Amino acid sequence: MMNSMEPNSQAVPQSASSSNERDFIEDVLTQNGVEHRFVRHATVTSVQESLERGVPAQLGIPLDNVIKNLLVRDSQHRLFLLVASGMRNVNLRRLAQTLGTSHLSMARLDEAHGLFGKHKGSVSLFDLLKQTSAANNAENLDISIVVDEGIRNISGEIAFAAGSDSESVLFPASDISRVTEAVGARTHHTANSLAFA
Repeated sequence: MMNSMEPNSQAVPQSASSSNERDFIEDVLTQNGVEHRFVRHATVTSVQESLERGVPAQLGIPLDNVIKNLLVRDSQHRLFLLVASGMRNVNLRRLAQTLGTSHLSMARLDEAHGLFGKHKGSVSLFDLLKQTSAANNAENLDISIVVDEGIRNISGEIAFAAGSDSESVLFPASDISRVTEAVGARTHHTANSLAFA
């Protein structure tokens, strides 16, 4: 198992908080038998910014392996964390139909900040993992994960923020189900090409 941190000239020192989150992610992935590695990179807060700053190259992954996380809500105020390829567009109207709910829209700033202490564009899968652990019950959070089924067909590693905007954790795309199960929240897998195109 590869659990190394790869140095980068643009990396910044980790705060105690991000270091603790990194350790937490490390423990969860190790306990669930997921091979992984941590990589420092330029500070970014969105997929677009990561592309502009060359983060995929710093991570050693192709553009098709870039993953985006979108926090959205429905009309009943239920929250969903969408996990999809960063190169694919998300049709929220059709995705709502797939999930059997009504009108999906981006989560409000206060919802994202209140739950995760982050702005709504920078919430990652592992932020949900941390909150689930703190609540000791994923159901109390009323957040579901929606995973683009196509992710499991990606060859090689995918990356998620690992407690900071300047470090990511990478693991095989084929392990995405194992990782979302470790989070403990309700998970929907969708292969609906109309929702993710």
